[in-house]
Amino acid sequence: MLFNSYTFVFLFLPATLVGFFVLAHQGYKSTALAWLVIASLVFYGWWTPTYILLLAGSIVFNYGLGLVLGRGPNKLLLTLGIAANLVCLGYYKYAAFIVGNVSDLVGTNLVFEAVILPLAISFFTFQQVAYLVDAHRGLTREYSFLRYALFVTFFPQLIIGPIVHHSETIPQFQKDSTFRFRKENIEVGLPIFIIGLFKKVIFADTIARYIDPSFALTAQGGTIGFADAWVATIGFCFQLYFDFSSYSDMAIGLGRMFGIRLPLNFASPLRQSSIIRVWRQWHMTLYRFFRDYVFIPLGGRERGPSRLAVNVMIVMVLSGIWHGSGWKFVCLGLMNGFWLLVELEWRRHLGPRLTRLRQNPAWIELSRVLAFLAFASSLPFFRAADFPSSIRMFEGMLGLNGMFADRVPYVELLDSQIRQFAGLPVTTGLEIALIFGVVFAMLRFAPSTQHFMRHYEPALDFDGAATGDAGRLAWRPSRTWGIIFGILGGALLLALGNGQEFIYFQF
Repeated sequence: MLFNSYTFVFLFLPATLVGFFVLAHQGYKSTALAWLVIASLVFYGWWTPTYILLLAGSIVFNYGLGLVLGRGPNKLLLTLGIAANLVCLGYYKYAAFIVGNVSDLVGTNLVFEAVILPLAISFFTFQQVAYLVDAHRGLTREYSFLRYALFVTFFPQLIIGPIVHHSETIPQFQKDSTFRFRKENIEVGLPIFIIGLFKKVIFADTIARYIDPSFALTAQGGTIGFADAWVATIGFCFQLYFDFSSYSDMAIGLGRMFGIRLPLNFASPLRQSSIIRVWRQWHMTLYRFFRDYVFIPLGGRERGPSRLAVNVMIVMVLSGIWHGSGWKFVCLGLMNGFWLLVELEWRRHLGPRLTRLRQNPAWIELSRVLAFLAFASSLPFFRAADFPSSIRMFEGMLGLNGMFADRVPYVELLDSQIRQFAGLPVTTGLEIALIFGVVFAMLRFAPSTQHFMRHYEPALDFDGAATGDAGRLAWRPSRTWGIIFGILGGALLLALGNGQEFIYFQF
């Protein structure tokens, strides 16, 4: 079930909200939490019901193991628990890739029967691995099973995150205030949900129509020119941001409707003047997981520049393959690790001069452009259909096929009859430039969702100053804003159709 579907908006969400607060109002707090768990399992199983058993089994296993680890550290038990989680993840997500490469290496014909990847397995696996590590460190309490199950399954963040930490949500499930219906939570949560829906329907899905033909061309073995390759690459960067941040916004908005504040996942990453800061503020909960449970345990920055470089590359390769199996995801991690190391070396080379340069507006703007291009340049490894297709895209980006090669059959933004009626040309180059210009201006100057809602603490650990937003525009409950969001929400619902899947839908 997708957030951007009629079934979710008109059936699942109202029923879940009403059921939760009616039960809570009657004093049945545990029953209200159980209602949320059951609703979340229905939400999860809407696509493939059989994988509810996998999710439930994972919850029971990790909860029981966490209880044992919480009563005394046991390194062997922790290792076995982490291994069990990673083996399960590896079987569903990486087994075919591993078996195929081993078969090629030893010259055999090993074949692995492809399996359907369970929804959200990468997300709920990481959440529970972090829980086990913290239990071993003595940082968890003996949470009730019901609250632990809701921590894992809470439907706003279950499928595409954010990757929540047990210390962020479980205590909220214990507060009396969570079970009291507050109109303000709906007034804050609903606009955030609508903003996320706007990002998805108007920007992410529209941009996809222009760049999909380019990636389809490379998937079919065609060559792509310099201009089309960069349009597709930058366009996908925009699409990915709006698609993923839209889901994160909707998750935060939905959580707030239930009185639950979820962690922030994006803080204006594409307006940062450093590739390091881009990564810190892009998919922030994944960055936090790798920092706390991989990078720091490996030694972080404490063992010299050579070990730092190794640690950075390990983390980035793991980040790459977390996104999917295949050599293109390995290369995704390697390329981003390379850019991070380039910036670290550049910082070391400049030393004290860097502080002065950061006070120069021209330098800041140049740094923003370079950081954006460095980040975007790796994304063909993410979006391309396979490794050879990504190489063909990079050939185009490097200009090896000239400015234009096989022309990309762009899809018109509007229906052809509407275009004719409006007297619009058939060519789409001007449209692409216009759309990209609007998108760039929004990313560069418009306030983020969280900054727009900043007076109502939209997410956990939100720092309004950190987003770089400078405008005075801020939401407050009023008739004017109510009318604006009512019209916007109604228009978006008319445009939904059956809802387009999110890029991170099956991770």
